[in-house]
Amino acid sequence: MVVPEYEPIRALPGFLGLRHIEVEVHETLLEVINHIEPGTVLLLSNPNNPTGLFLDRKLLWELSDSLRRRNAYAVLDSIFIEFVEEDLRQLPLENVVYTFSTSKFYTMSELKVGWVIGDEAIIKGINGIIDLVSPLVLELDLGYASILIRSRKWVRERNLGIIRPNVEVMRRLIDALSGGVKVYYTEYMPIFYMRVDCRGLTGTSLAEGLLARDVFVVPGHYFGRDDGIRVGLGSVKPETFEIAMKTIINVVNSECSSKHH
Repeated sequence: MVVPEYEPIRALPGFLGLRHIEVEVHETLLEVINHIEPGTVLLLSNPNNPTGLFLDRKLLWELSDSLRRRNAYAVLDSIFIEFVEEDLRQLPLENVVYTFSTSKFYTMSELKVGWVIGDEAIIKGINGIIDLVSPLVLELDLGYASILIRSRKWVRERNLGIIRPNVEVMRRLIDALSGGVKVYYTEYMPIFYMRVDCRGLTGTSLAEGLLARDVFVVPGHYFGRDDGIRVGLGSVKPETFEIAMKTIINVVNSECSSKHH
C-alpha cells in the first residue's frame, strides 16, 4: 500500500493479520509497480485520498499487465474516480478489482450501497464470502445502484456545480501562501491536500488551530503522514469556502512565519 493513504485502507492488512509494506509515492501511483512481488495484493485508493494522484485508463492497463505477469492482484478503492474520469468503459479487469459506493460521488445519505467490478474469478469469490457473512437483499441493492448509475450525468453536474466555484476560489487565493507550502489537486476532486514544510509544524497542530477558528480540516496523520491537511471542496457555498480558505492561509502563514524566527 502507499503513503499517504486513507486510514481504513492502511489498517486493513493489520486487521486481517497480513504482512504488508507501505510505499511512499511522490509523483505518480505507478511508482508502486517496482514493489509488486508474485502473490502479493496491492491496496490503494485511486484517485489517492488525500493527494488526488491517480492512475488514468492508460496507466491502469500498465498496472494490470504488470500484475498479470507477476501473478499479483490489486484492489482499488475507486469511490473518487468518477470525479476525475467521465468514461469508465474499457477499464482493465484482469487481476484488478475496483470498489465503489454511494458515499462520495453519489452522496446519498438515505441508504449506502457498494459494488465491485473486476476479475471474474475474484468477483465470484467475493460473492461467496458475502453470502456467508452478510446475506444481502440483492434485488434491492442492484435496483438502487442501477438508478444512481443511470442518473450519473445529472449527479456529475450536481457535484461540479458545487466543486468548480470552490476550486476557482482556492486557485485565486493560494498564491498568498508562504513558501514551503505545496497544494496537491486534481480536477475535479472534492478535496485537496496542503502539505506544509515549516519546521515543527504538523498537520495535527495546524488542524487544531483551524478548528479553534471554526474551520474543519482533516490532519495528515489520519493518512499516515502528519505533514499537512486535507481540505474539502464539495460541501459549502463559495462565499463560505472563501472565508474558510482565507482563514487557512492566514493561519498557515502566521505559523510558518513564527517557526522560521
